[in-house]
Amino acid sequence: GINAEYMGLFLFMETPFPRAFSHVGITVPDIEKAFKFYTEVLGWYPIMAPALVKEDPTTAIGQMCIDVFGKGFEEFKICHLSTSDKIGVEMFEFPKKPKGSHVFDPFKTGIFHFCVQDPDVEGLVKKIIAAGGKQRMPIRYYYPGEKPYRMVYMEDPFGNIMEVYSHSYELTYSSGAYQHEAKKKEQNLFNEANQDFTLHIHAAFSIQTVSYTHLTLPTSDLVQISVVAVSLKKK
Repeated sequence: GINAEYMGLFLFMETPFPRAFSHVGITVPDIEKAFKFYTEVLGWYPIMAPALVKEDPTTAIGQMCIDVFGKGFEEFKICHLSTSDKIGVEMFEFPKKPKGSHVFDPFKTGIFHFCVQDPDVEGLVKKIIAAGGKQRMPIRYYYPGEKPYRMVYMEDPFGNIMEVYSHSYELTYSSGAYQHEAKKKEQNLFNEANQDFTLHIHAAFSIQTVSYTHLTLPTSDLVQISVVAVSLKKK
């Protein structure tokens, strides 16, 4: 007989679509110096130069900040920057500054560092040090002798902890950096799921061969939709 080709789309509602990062907030002791450091050394785009925000409930921004910080802050300085991948950086300088320098405590609950990406890790390290920052460790390779993925922990001139990656987060970890066994288990589960899916298609359509492609697409309502394009060939 004649083999007939059929294409089917099977939609499955899965986990919520991963939200994008909008911005991060960083407190510094001197906002003018921080603005200069992050625009000149890291090259972040200046969105708004340092400006003064007063504790004023008659203004929208004043009331917002009272809601966030409570009453009694009086005033503070703020500026806005942006990275090349559109992540905003909001910097604050408060008049009531705690005594002493920033204390590195990664064991305490909360965010203890942020990371930037630069293929010239060594060059950026030199620039950060020259501008008053600090190198906390040697530059290390994730795959020594295999791939050029590198990282290093630094401090900005104010003691905030920053990490520098040579490659993207996805590239660095999708290869299974120190997660080989977990990746193997994940692949086995995926293969088993694909086998079950193929058997169900065989039974449902009485077909001889199945080939399919799996894609995950974002939607406007922040839900992932998996689209499986299936080529079915009748017996």
